[in-house]
Amino acid sequence: LKDTQPLGDVDVLLCESTYGDRIHEASTMRDEIIQKLVTEAAHNGGAIMIPAFSIERTQELLYSLETLATEGKLPQMPIFVDSPLAIKVTKVFKEFPEYYDKEACKKYMQGNDFLQFPRLEMTNTKEESKKINDINPPKMIIAGAGMMNGGRILHHAHRYLSDPKSTLIIVGYQAQGSLGRRLYEGAESVKIFGDEIPVRCTVKAIGALSAHGDQHKLMSWVGTATQAPKKIYYVHGEPHAATALAHKIKQDMGISGFIPEYAETIEV
Repeated sequence: LKDTQPLGDVDVLLCESTYGDRIHEASTMRDEIIQKLVTEAAHNGGAIMIPAFSIERTQELLYSLETLATEGKLPQMPIFVDSPLAIKVTKVFKEFPEYYDKEACKKYMQGNDFLQFPRLEMTNTKEESKKINDINPPKMIIAGAGMMNGGRILHHAHRYLSDPKSTLIIVGYQAQGSLGRRLYEGAESVKIFGDEIPVRCTVKAIGALSAHGDQHKLMSWVGTATQAPKKIYYVHGEPHAATALAHKIKQDMGISGFIPEYAETIEV
């Protein structure tokens, strides 16, 4: 999709702070990072599990995978999008090319369906989903929920987290208390469907695919204002991330900030 629009004139700004305390890998390195991780995971001979949000994250991932596949840089293996919602959303993406960025528009005008490529299979029904189990690894499974707090990804995690040959690749933010967060932080075992599952697979993360801007991107966005806002309210972030971003913007840009408490009401 198109890049974030500049701010213009702003008096008071509500700014997300999900990744206000860190810097992602460069977006230009995204495909290279994906290729490296996927190639290593496929070489191990196990399943590659990617919990992904159905809206935008799955489509961004497919866009990168199609690019790699076209360039012959993707390992030969089946890739499954095992999410009915993601499948529906992908169809919607194809219907509105006017929202694509320049690179995607160019591909579209050339007749390139960059959300579909050889060996990619959409598994919509439960029966189709179950048949993934019959496919020998290596294979890639993209499924929701993105934080692993539900959805079909749990069935695959139940099956493959204990497999040392398999890999879990986290491509989005994992909230505190979510299964994805526990795995990201190195849990040795997790409970799924009432069973205690030992975590023996490799767990990796890619920041370059996140829909949330890192500290640099958020500061750049604030800097697009034609007149600096009088105050910034930092929302949608854990306290340490919001505090880090507020401090950095105050230090570098001289703009006062405020971090609301949960459920706090503020009159502007």
